[in-house]
Amino acid sequence: MNRPLFTELVNIESIQKLLESNYKVTGSLSAILDTEENILAAAGWQKICTRFHRAYQASSALCRESDAYIKQHLHDQNRGFLEYKCKNGLQEAALPIMVNGEHLATFFMGQFFYDDDKPDEEFFRRRGRLYGYEENAYLDALRQVPVLTRQRLQNIMEYNRNLLEILAEMGMKNLLLAREVTDRKRAEQEVQESKDFLSKIINTIADPIFAKDRNHRIILANDAECDLAGFRREEIIGRTDYDFFPREQVDVFWEKDELVFETGRENINEEEITDAQGKKRTIVTKKTLLNDSSGQSYLVGIIRDITGIKQTERALRALNEDLEKRVAMRTADLVASNASLCREIDERCRAEKDLLESKEKYKAILEAIDGYVYICSPDFRIEFMNGKFIERTGYDATGELCYKVLHERDSVCPWCVNEQVFQGRTVRWEIQSPKDRRWYYVVNTPIYHTDGSISKQAMILDITDRKSAEEQLKKKKEMLEALNCTLEKRIREEVAKNREKDSLLIQQNRQAALGETLEHIAHQWKQPINTVSLLIQDLEESYSSGELTDTYFQETVNKIMSVTGHMADTINVIRDFYKPDREMSVFRIGDSIHRVLSFIEPAFRYLGVFVRLDVAEELFAAGYPKAYAQVILNILTNSLDAFRENKVSDPAITIRAFGEAGKSVVTITDNAGGIPESFIDRIFDLYFTTRESKGGSGIGLYLSKNIIEKKMGGTMTATNVDHGAQFRIELATPRS
Repeated sequence: MNRPLFTELVNIESIQKLLESNYKVTGSLSAILDTEENILAAAGWQKICTRFHRAYQASSALCRESDAYIKQHLHDQNRGFLEYKCKNGLQEAALPIMVNGEHLATFFMGQFFYDDDKPDEEFFRRRGRLYGYEENAYLDALRQVPVLTRQRLQNIMEYNRNLLEILAEMGMKNLLLAREVTDRKRAEQEVQESKDFLSKIINTIADPIFAKDRNHRIILANDAECDLAGFRREEIIGRTDYDFFPREQVDVFWEKDELVFETGRENINEEEITDAQGKKRTIVTKKTLLNDSSGQSYLVGIIRDITGIKQTERALRALNEDLEKRVAMRTADLVASNASLCREIDERCRAEKDLLESKEKYKAILEAIDGYVYICSPDFRIEFMNGKFIERTGYDATGELCYKVLHERDSVCPWCVNEQVFQGRTVRWEIQSPKDRRWYYVVNTPIYHTDGSISKQAMILDITDRKSAEEQLKKKKEMLEALNCTLEKRIREEVAKNREKDSLLIQQNRQAALGETLEHIAHQWKQPINTVSLLIQDLEESYSSGELTDTYFQETVNKIMSVTGHMADTINVIRDFYKPDREMSVFRIGDSIHRVLSFIEPAFRYLGVFVRLDVAEELFAAGYPKAYAQVILNILTNSLDAFRENKVSDPAITIRAFGEAGKSVVTITDNAGGIPESFIDRIFDLYFTTRESKGGSGIGLYLSKNIIEKKMGGTMTATNVDHGAQFRIELATPRS
């Protein structure tokens, strides 16, 4: 039995009423979710979440992290349920609803505080300002959040677990019972249909069929058996053969029946019987013993009327005796002529076999030719087409006029060489088709038949590639001659062009790095600038209202200096990030990844990107750590651009770092829609970009691949997985 849905086991409307009652008792949100995290029923959503935490993008991202944590760790708890404080500061709890060892649904209870861990109002006030909430309304919603003791939560969770699992188990029993009743009714119907179908099949058989019990009473008779006995089926069932046939005949039937019952072996016997019209018939009866599941024995018999066959046998014996006499008279004459005829037949068979083998070999050769072959008669009817020519025309045109099939004409083509071929000449030429502009080499050969007639065989070979190669060879020869004349001048020009390209590439890379740097500075400074602006405005309002004190003024100045100091530290971090490595060294992969994430974190936070990390801390590589970090940054920046362009609703990036076969491997996977299949083999090419209209330079991934593969001796690849792209970087693990 497949795992049932929770909605098949319980009434969701009743569950909804249960949750509403639970809300009246606890004052807290409770919900039932299916295994796909879809909400089946819920009651008691708190204003602090519906109007604030989940209504604003930045704090909503934290809610999604909490949802993901609960789903991931639901089965890791030891108390029977999972309790968790979400990143927005509220307490939540969840437990799996299990039936017969299967996880069918999840009971969720959340948006409350413990009485021994009551909310710090000042903490929520600061968060409200951080995310831009309306402060008074937010604090009012905070005060409405229910407070529970830990023991009460334990009691509530155990009560709901027991109640929901009891309801689900009762629903499971009812579901199984309903399915069992349905299956039983279906089986009974199928048995009855099988009986009816078997009865119809037996009654369509022309031979009489019957079945008897151990007392020789008839328990089954088909229509043919009823016709033979001359009674209706209702009159036959339950009676013996003595009620329908002469005793001396039935004595024989009875003896053979007993033999089958006692030995269990099949019996076939030729017998005499008198039918309902009083006519004696010769029959062959086949009798077999069958046993049912209860051990009862039954005899099944099939009767074949061979009266006509017997009469035919007697007539045939008479005819055969006469025929044997006639055959004896003719045999002597035939023996002599037969020997001569056999020799002639053998010779003709050998000749036909040789001819057939020759034809098959010739046909195999024509089929193997890499060209179009057809044979036509003197009246221009196609006699043969090879497979390649049939593919070209789209059908087998044997028997049709060749000029209709080849050139769609109503008369013989004036340029054809039919007359020359039918006179015994082989004609060859090259021609360019006006339809497809391809070149063909045509050979027309006469084929001589034993009756003196001649057919034309035409073989058409496509030589377009050869012609094209000849033309290209000619052009390359001319180019080579010209190149030899100006080789030294061209070398100087190409060297100058390559130097100019290298200079332009370096300049473009610097501009791209400068743009990224400015963008990251903007993300790093956006929140501090907003904070400084708010502090200055507050200082101005306090001064205007006469509430400015020396203490408050000094505190505000200190806060502004702290923020500006943080901005200065940011500049130092960015300057150090882009300072190149001078020598190769052994570095920790995790340190480079965390360094990049701390650098790009404001941009991730702004777009609400959820980052999953699975990094082996003791994973090392040999190379240039800052250049390696720049490669990681390039990949993450490309993902950010893809999130913006594709407007991904729940952007997420997974970064894994692990050891594999003596290598340090890092994979970066996003859900930004992936790389178009037509571009995926070109993304590492120089100057290739899909964002040229939006400022893309096409050098970031090119330089990244060169850094990993040429400077560090590793590999860098990209592929599409699920709903996004995955980049894979491999470096050799340094020996200890």
